[in-house]
Amino acid sequence: THCISSAASDVYKRQDVSCNNLSVLINDILDMSKIEAGKLDLNVQAFNPVQLIETLSSSLAVRAHNKGLEFLVDTTGLKAETLVSDPHRVSQIISNLVNNAVKFTERGHVALTASLKGSDEDKVQLHVSITDTGIGIAKEHQSKLFTAFTQADASVATRFGGTGLGLSICKQLSVLLGGDIDFSSTQGQGSVFSFWVAVDDVTSADSQQSLALSNNCLLYTSDAADDMQCV
Repeated sequence: THCISSAASDVYKRQDVSCNNLSVLINDILDMSKIEAGKLDLNVQAFNPVQLIETLSSSLAVRAHNKGLEFLVDTTGLKAETLVSDPHRVSQIISNLVNNAVKFTERGHVALTASLKGSDEDKVQLHVSITDTGIGIAKEHQSKLFTAFTQADASVATRFGGTGLGLSICKQLSVLLGGDIDFSSTQGQGSVFSFWVAVDDVTSADSQQSLALSNNCLLYTSDAADDMQCV
């Protein structure tokens, strides 16, 4: 067995982070290029929105927990077993927004809320909001937030890194899916990013669950009972 020094271990970790960042950058550039060229194909299909969010949450919670943050998910307003849209792109938007929230939050929580809005079946929308208690965004930088390769300011780019493409891609994907994205933010207090997409063929569910990820457990809360399952 060969022992690895702490210095070598640190180098390996930095290389791993650099490789991951490069992979994210390449994928973001490819997505943006396809979107701008009108070549991004959507894979519209039926999916269970609650299951999608639960699966995403299990992986997204790890990074939040590693920073000592509480990760909360509320799907009580998502009363549907089946929606029709592009589940991969919906997941991509949620992942980008949650990862951003975790990155810019040092203490407190990140919360995801999902619901359906609209009574007309032809105009039903899936709404998802990501709330954080992070650093927030100064008013003078908010207007350029969805511009490609742009971050709030140079100090943010230096401190937190990133490609400056994530939010721009979220914006474009939301529009492609028949919706849009918006946000509100107060510097020093946190931000709320909300997006919505058009969905078809909604199949209602009789009962829903809200869930909260705290420590290393997934907590489901329903009208009938509480059920805790370790992840």
